[in-house]
Amino acid sequence: MRVCCHRLLVVIVAALIPACFTPVPREDWPEKDDPLFAYAVWIHTRGTWGSGVLIHSSGRGTYVLTAAHVACDDDGYVHADGKIEVGVWAQSHASSLREPYATYQADVVAATAPWAPTIEDPDAGLSAMADWIRGVDLAVLRLRTNRRFAAAPLYTGTPDGIRDVPVAVVAVAPKMFPHRKPALYMGEHFFCTDSTDGNSGSPIFADGRVVGLCTSHVLSPGPRQLHEFMRAHEEIRFLLEAESRSTAGLETTGSQPR
Repeated sequence: MRVCCHRLLVVIVAALIPACFTPVPREDWPEKDDPLFAYAVWIHTRGTWGSGVLIHSSGRGTYVLTAAHVACDDDGYVHADGKIEVGVWAQSHASSLREPYATYQADVVAATAPWAPTIEDPDAGLSAMADWIRGVDLAVLRLRTNRRFAAAPLYTGTPDGIRDVPVAVVAVAPKMFPHRKPALYMGEHFFCTDSTDGNSGSPIFADGRVVGLCTSHVLSPGPRQLHEFMRAHEEIRFLLEAESRSTAGLETTGSQPR
């Protein structure tokens, strides 16, 4: 009898978990008109939920910025088998979408984490996780689709340029609708004091630009870490260079949903 009850409980919990993370229809969002919400996405890997932000969409592909630990397994290695799913709101699509949202498989193109252990460095995963504690916790994904999306502009100025600028975290999970949360900027890092499970990978905005990422309560990466990460990876260096050529300062520009 006890075994049967245990099995029944497992079935009930398994049925409830997907329902808890069903995206909330836009008409039921507490706030609908925040322009930053068009850039917010949610990310699902094996048993893990996180958030992210669309930062580029063109003929080269569509790229999402998130936390590395969202795209990694429990040993600190990147999920390299296509088991990463990104959810995107209808309003984020450049062309009309009949459904309220769509999900896409994604591949990791750059991360502050190794893809697999090697003979030369069998503890690379542990080293990566230690770096995440210091705020070095970043990844860029590329969606497996030819569709175009609204993309948030990146801030390409100096860290001092956002000292006195109000900032906001835009998270999706675990509420499953985009919502703003507070953050503090100190010493080139952000402190996401109200962060909860699912907020990892949420973009931090200042005047409409992505200036950082919420990866933990303390030492979340700021603009210096973002820039160093992108310059260090040839696959995504163009993201920062493209923003540098097209924009300057903290003006709100970038593509908008049509």
